[in-house]
Parts: sequence; structure tokens; C-alpha cells
Amino acid sequence: MMEPPTYNNQLKDLFRYSVASTATTVTSTSNSTQRLSTTSLSEDDYCPRHSTSSSHHSHHSSSNNYSIKSKILSKIQSKREENAIAIDPWCISVRYALEHSICSDWMYKYETPTFTFTKSWKKRYFVLVDRIVYVFKSTKPTSPAKDHFVLTADTFVFVTEEFKKGYVIELRKPHFKWYIRCDSVNQMKQWLELMKKTVACIKIGYNGLLTHSILSSIKLTDDYKILIPQSYPKTRPSSHYSRRSMADIPDWETMIIPPQLPPPRTKPPPVPLPTVSE
Repeated sequence: MMEPPTYNNQLKDLFRYSVASTATTVTSTSNSTQRLSTTSLSEDDYCPRHSTSSSHHSHHSSSNNYSIKSKILSKIQSKREENAIAIDPWCISVRYALEHSICSDWMYKYETPTFTFTKSWKKRYFVLVDRIVYVFKSTKPTSPAKDHFVLTADTFVFVTEEFKKGYVIELRKPHFKWYIRCDSVNQMKQWLELMKKTVACIKIGYNGLLTHSILSSIKLTDDYKILIPQSYPKTRPSSHYSRRSMADIPDWETMIIPPQLPPPRTKPPPVPLPTVSE
């Protein structure tokens, strides 16, 4: 006696369902095995396997992880120390600038007027940090920099006579120019000297952080080249240069003009008196 067609259809459907369930189980098991093997391989990259007990393997894994973390942290820390000033100039605040400043003071910056009734000179707070001159509107610690001028090897720093009043310093490089008006001669001399020394250090290839102590130890010649301060012993003149103040600047000897000889220690002979002929 033949079974009704409906029963055969039910058996076929049940068989298909069992086959599909088996395939799904095998696929999920295979995927789980692959994920497990991949995880094991990635862990082995950091923690190599040892043919020892599980506790010994765990001890070495934790020590290796600690060693790797220590190396990474030390590299990050050294990189931060090297690039302590490598921050976007537009993100500099007054607090940060003053913590690393070479000098700072209130002066005036010339700004091209947009209207006839606006002032050309704006009173701003200037801060020289490393090789960048920052300008702030106020001395509030969180106040951001309004503008900045990066001193480069092709920057010219000089006193300009373009304006009739005040003591004006001009900073000029290709496609960029600033005018800074000082309140006094002493203020102008201070900023002029520090910025010229900064440019001179850049020209000889100094890439380190410039500080007030480094710039104070530098002397400039009449043509604004770096000249090391020279000290001579009491017995005889010294023929070598002192490297105390410029030890951090590489190859500065090739850029230096030799210093002058020391003044004579003995008095010149007296001038002979004129003789009267009889």
C-alpha cells in the first residue's frame, strides 16, 4: 500500500531541514575554529610559545607584555620630549607660551586697516617661544594666539624708517612681512637682538630648542653672524675657541669669524720730544 503524497513531502522537508542544520553547525564550528586559530596566532606574535607548563607560559607571557608596554611607553615619552614644542601654533595659549618664553612684552602690531576710521596699530602681547613670535590679545592664561610669525633662515630683522613715529622693527621673509612698534629704545634693542640671534642660529643649522640662556651666551658680529665669547689666559693668548656656550650647536666653527687679538699689555714707548736746532 502506497503512502499518501503529503507524508512523502513531509519526509522530504524534514530531510532538507536536517541537512541544512548540519551544514550550519559545521560552518559555525569551522568559523569558530578559524577565529580561535587566528586569535592564537596573534597572541603568539607577542608571546611566543614555550614547551613548558601552563603556569610557566603565563608568567613569561605577562613579563613579555610588560616589556613590550615599557618599550612603547619609553618611545612615546622620548618622542614627546623631543617634540615638546611641536604643537600647532594656532593652538598655543598664553599659559603655554609663557612657560617656554624667551621674552614677552606689550607692543604694537601694524595691521592693514579695513576702513578709514579703524586704527592701524593694535596693542598686542608678544611672546617669543623658540623660533616663533606669537601675538595675543590679552594675558589671560587660556587666551589663544591671534597670529604668529615663524623665524626662518631667510628672515630679515631690522629697524625700519617707514613710519615717522615710534621705534619700529620689521620682520620680513618671502611673501610675509610684520611691523612691530616698541615703546622705548631699550625694548627695541632687546627684541631686535634676540630675534637676530634666533635667525643666526637657524642659519648655521641648529635644530634644538632655543632658550633665553642659549641666546644670552651668543655674541653677534657687525654683520650679525654668531661669534663665541673669547677669554684669554694671563700668560699667553689662547689659539682655540671655547665651546661652553655653543656646545649644543653643531659645526658652528665653520661659520665664525675669528676674534680680534687681545690688546697689548705693555705701554707704547713715549713720543720723542722735538729738538730745537741751534
